[in-house]
Amino acid sequence: MTLHDFPALNASLNGTATVLLTAGFIFIRRQQVAAHRAAMLAAFTVSVAFLACYLAYHLQTGARTPFGGTGFIRGVYFAMLISHILLAMVIVPLILITLTLALRGQFDRHRTWARWTFPLWYYVSVTGVLVYCFLYQWWPAAPQRGLTQRQGRPFIWQNLFLPDYASDRMLYLVLTSCTPSGVLMDREAPPRP
Repeated sequence: MTLHDFPALNASLNGTATVLLTAGFIFIRRQQVAAHRAAMLAAFTVSVAFLACYLAYHLQTGARTPFGGTGFIRGVYFAMLISHILLAMVIVPLILITLTLALRGQFDRHRTWARWTFPLWYYVSVTGVLVYCFLYQWWPAAPQRGLTQRQGRPFIWQNLFLPDYASDRMLYLVLTSCTPSGVLMDREAPPRP
């Protein structure tokens, strides 16, 4: 297995998590608690494996995969990607809380939390597969040699899925809005391309 195999592996892990989440939902609706527990623990395990593979890939490569789509579909892709990223950050503590409540036998509280956790976790899993399909299957960027990596740039920018200008500008605006004077080391905003 090479680093080039990781995106497909990550999509497979997300797809597997989606199948397991679906099974867990069906099992609990049928009141098959033991099967529900097994499916949800398996979904959690697969999601942890995904997170480990995702982080390993991006920390080793600093890869940034450009999106090849244009027009309307580009807006659809970025709307989906942004919602996926934001909800992926939110879902981690929700999963841990919901799982902990179930393991402690606090099933009423578990059920309450699961009403929020399940649909968000499901959305993140499904959109994870869709992001892979958009980037690598349906609208791949023009073929390039090796992994796409930004050279000579601070590492924080290497993992953003934004055009170079957008990531520069966004980081500048965030950092300057956090300073009392609104100026970041007497530096001007990155120029427009």
